[in-house]
Formats: sequence, structure tokens, C-alpha cells
Amino acid sequence: MTLLETAETEVVVEAAQVFRNSAGPTEHSFVRDFNQMITDNPLPLP
Repeated sequence: MTLLETAETEVVVEAAQVFRNSAGPTEHSFVRDFNQMITDNPLPLP
């Protein structure tokens, strides 16, 4: 629960953290572009 004690705004999926922390050399642009797409077009809330 230490992660939740920070001021960072982040979705926490513990099982996915290993993937998050080991992006390959070509994945950074994908992650950046995906994050921008979600920022520009947020998912609708139910």
C-alpha cells in the first residue's frame, strides 16, 4: 500500500507493474502516444 501513500495520480494494477517497469526500446513512443490519445479522448464513465 506504500504506492497509494504518494501524491502521484496513477492507476495501480499490481500484476502489470513488472511490464510497466521494463518497456522495450520501441515501446516508449507507443506508451507516450497511447497516453496522449487517452488524454485527448477520455473513456466515458458509466
